[in-house]
Amino acid sequence: MSDDRFPQELLQATSQERYKYFREWRVVHPKLMEARLALQQAIQFGDRQGIVHLFGCTGVGKTTLRRWMEKLLMEEAAKRMRANPDHMPVVSVVMPAPDQGPFSWRDVYVQTLYALGEPSLLVHSRSRPKTLQFVSQSKIELAPKTPRAELRLAMVGSLHHRDVGVLFYDDAQHLQMVTRAQRLEDQMENLKWLSDVSETTIILIGTYDVLNLIDLSGQLARRSTTIHFSRYHASNSSEFQQFTNIIYAFQQHMPLKQEPNLLMHSHYLYERTLGCVGLLKGLLERVMATVLTRGEETVIDEKLLESCTDVRKLVAVAKEAVAGERRVYATDGLRAQLDSLVRSASQIPKPPQSSAKTVSGKQGNRKPGQRKAKRDPVGQGAQNGAA
Repeated sequence: MSDDRFPQELLQATSQERYKYFREWRVVHPKLMEARLALQQAIQFGDRQGIVHLFGCTGVGKTTLRRWMEKLLMEEAAKRMRANPDHMPVVSVVMPAPDQGPFSWRDVYVQTLYALGEPSLLVHSRSRPKTLQFVSQSKIELAPKTPRAELRLAMVGSLHHRDVGVLFYDDAQHLQMVTRAQRLEDQMENLKWLSDVSETTIILIGTYDVLNLIDLSGQLARRSTTIHFSRYHASNSSEFQQFTNIIYAFQQHMPLKQEPNLLMHSHYLYERTLGCVGLLKGLLERVMATVLTRGEETVIDEKLLESCTDVRKLVAVAKEAVAGERRVYATDGLRAQLDSLVRSASQIPKPPQSSAKTVSGKQGNRKPGQRKAKRDPVGQGAQNGAA
């Protein structure tokens, strides 16, 4: 990390301005760079009509990465946007969680249209004053009762019109909130269709629950890319050193008259953030707010750090991180299964052979002791035979 610090004139600013500076300051760290390069590769060199799954632990920095990529994509398309004001290189939507019942695509379509700038005004309906409806820039009403299929076609048309290259769907784990297991595959089939017809790369960002959406079918797996945004692990000495460097960078950018010594609490900070930079940033923001409220003479020690930690939330995040990483790294059984399937697939299947001899239909129908059917002689022939 560099030795730069916060601007010294901030010490003369108000507490709110100093807190805002620290809240908005971001640190570029190795795990973030690794995930950014993987995501950039998937966007630039992948199939534009594809789906990317970006997943990781809560608080690892996925939303920070999304905003960084948005900024980079907007800068790359600046010249094209000046030539075509309607062009939008990237659009981001937070997947709405259903207030009740299963996941609703209607909400996704409306939110995506809103992000595309189509429904730009939210007004009350004239005929039904208590009903809200969207009115687009072209004065075409987008009423809440519009059929879902029409909303989907309108969204695809808008993606084409804006020539959107990348569509981010954050909190993508909400896609699995369905009523039947069969519909989970339907969710991904719908996303695949949207990506195909709009020629847009759809990036799903979420927790480890996104793993449930990946292995639904071979076709979906072939068309998708997976990126694991991992946290720092204390068992790896190199990663723990990187985490302490991040702590030092935050320490230098806390606009306080006396720079705190956070490095002496590095092990404690790791335990209370699980190696997730987002959780570390949130904890230090609460510490910063506490110091500015109580007075800068307040000492940042483990007692203060503990008072700013929600242990219940941390336990929930720890369970999610452990279970998710086990699913990501438990590939030994999958490799053995793949080897077995490859051996079976490499063999040419043999046609089944019948062990019993084919018996004619006439012989098979005659019972033992039953004489063979024939025409009996009649008339003179029958008398001669009897004689």
